[in-house]
Amino acid sequence: MKFTSVRELIPNTLQNIFRKHGVMPTYLLSPEVLEDQSCVDVLKSLSRVELGSHLHGEFVEPMKKPIGPSISDFQAMYPPEIEAAKIANLTRLFEEKMGFKPTSFRAGRWGISPHSFQILEDLGYLVDSSVTPYFIWKFPDYILDYKTAIDVPYFPSAENLLLRGKMRLLQVPVTICSHYGQWFNKVSPCLPNFAKEILIKVPLWRPMWLRPTYSDFSQMKHVIDAHIAAHQDQEDIVLNMMFHSVEILPDENPYDFDKKRIDLFLNSMEQTFDYLNERGAQFLGLTDVHPIFERKRGRKN
Repeated sequence: MKFTSVRELIPNTLQNIFRKHGVMPTYLLSPEVLEDQSCVDVLKSLSRVELGSHLHGEFVEPMKKPIGPSISDFQAMYPPEIEAAKIANLTRLFEEKMGFKPTSFRAGRWGISPHSFQILEDLGYLVDSSVTPYFIWKFPDYILDYKTAIDVPYFPSAENLLLRGKMRLLQVPVTICSHYGQWFNKVSPCLPNFAKEILIKVPLWRPMWLRPTYSDFSQMKHVIDAHIAAHQDQEDIVLNMMFHSVEILPDENPYDFDKKRIDLFLNSMEQTFDYLNERGAQFLGLTDVHPIFERKRGRKN
């Protein structure tokens, strides 16, 4: 693998944009990146960034597979002991290469299992960001249903990862807007089960991402405004943008973006940062969100 996006685009393009707008990014690193020393050297040289881990389970033991274009494991498909071993090995690899333990995590392809959060918490992680509210991911061998997921940071239940509970690990979902989905999630606690089952099948969710891969500036501005309006009663509102660094690389991005489309991507992202600065946003790493919500939980108890 070339890793051009890590070796060149992160230090020479993305970091310049982030510094210009006062953004503190979180780079979530998969095992194949951590095993490339040139990538590690670049990432260790960066300032005002957070580095966390990102599991592509096929690229770490046990049952490690050769790197190839057709590989697509999901950690949710592993037996619990295999998933735990892979996350533990990824965490050890990260610590060996970076010199400290990661505290933020995202599952590759959003593929958390019912056991993932407890495994992460036991390893000392503070934040996971694997939930994509209002989406159902349908793959040949697995379905990930986040359609009714909470769309703000929350401490999950160990028994049901999509519900609030008492875990120490904080879930910080990617910011995705669905007006119907937000309405449904607010009213569903008051509805009988048969009504929920009917309403959840209504095709009105139309999710929009805070993600320059899928959304231009006007769409991301709409997501920001709608998310803030939906949660205006909250003391702290978190917006979580995501994308892959390889998406701005003409020769390697998975969407066949040409230079014109990549320029639109970068311009939309910069316009979004400008808009957030105008609104007085504070840019944080993923783990920085944890103590804010831990203090809020402490005040309630």
